[in-house]
Amino acid sequence: MKKVLSLVLVMAGVILLTAMVSGDRECSRCDGTGKLTENCSFCGGRGWRDCSLCNGHKSIRCTVCGGGGSYTCPHCHGRNDECRYCGGDGSIKCERCSGTGSITCTSCGGAGNQPCGQCGQTGVKEWNCPDCRGTGRVDD
Repeated sequence: MKKVLSLVLVMAGVILLTAMVSGDRECSRCDGTGKLTENCSFCGGRGWRDCSLCNGHKSIRCTVCGGGGSYTCPHCHGRNDECRYCGGDGSIKCERCSGTGSITCTSCGGAGNQPCGQCGQTGVKEWNCPDCRGTGRVDD
């Protein structure tokens, strides 16, 4: 038993001495992890970004009426007081947007945001540490 214990202690000493002689130590830049991280600059660390089509507003201008909520009557061209299609108003309420001038954004479905494609929705960018080349250890 004493011989086994002595052998284990000698081996541990050899390993420790080898590490000390080689100058191999933990990388101080990455704290030995081999990785560096920072908040994703594309999404600000949120993991999502404002929708590129509606800019986070959740709706976009109606393409049928151009955002006005109505359009000139195609039958009387806005000039017939007795037009049965527009009732003499000269304009017709847009059916697509119900007269509001905007519709739910087709890109984000009305959420106002989209997943960040740069960080995979984590909010963090990660890369190998250039000092230790991703190993977590550096030579002196």
